[in-house]
Amino acid sequence: MANFDIAFNRTLKLEGKYSNHAADPGGETIYGITKRDYPELFKNKLPTLEEAKEVYLTKYWTLLGCEHLISQNIANELFDTGVNMGVGTAAKFAQQSYNRLKPADWSVLLTDGSIGPVSVRAFNNLSKNYEAAFFNYMNYLQAARYDSLHMDDFLRGWFGNRIQAI
Repeated sequence: MANFDIAFNRTLKLEGKYSNHAADPGGETIYGITKRDYPELFKNKLPTLEEAKEVYLTKYWTLLGCEHLISQNIANELFDTGVNMGVGTAAKFAQQSYNRLKPADWSVLLTDGSIGPVSVRAFNNLSKNYEAAFFNYMNYLQAARYDSLHMDDFLRGWFGNRIQAI
């Protein structure tokens, strides 16, 4: 099964720095944890790495069913996309990516934005031969989403770090 610490450390390399960019609707951010989403963690201090790790585990890794995935690579991609774009968006992108590349004899996944046993089973049945195509389509969907946000201050980082790194 996929390992949380591997995915966490990989995403932390992209999310680890403190920022408070005026154009970022999340406001103050550290370790990818935003003050907008987790104001209680910012009360009188910045969140610690341990607090961020707990948020990542409970609000992203577990909700996305990553602990049930066989492929560390798919778990990494799903988790990182969830941290960056939200759990529902990550789930939909993964389901759409699976549906896009599936052979005719595979079942179609409902793109409901929720990773349950059917999605987990489908992702676990992807062979290594299909992983590259899965990642390419996930990256295509992410790129289209980034572009639609019209947040030009962040495009270079998103494309250069997120799309190419993962």
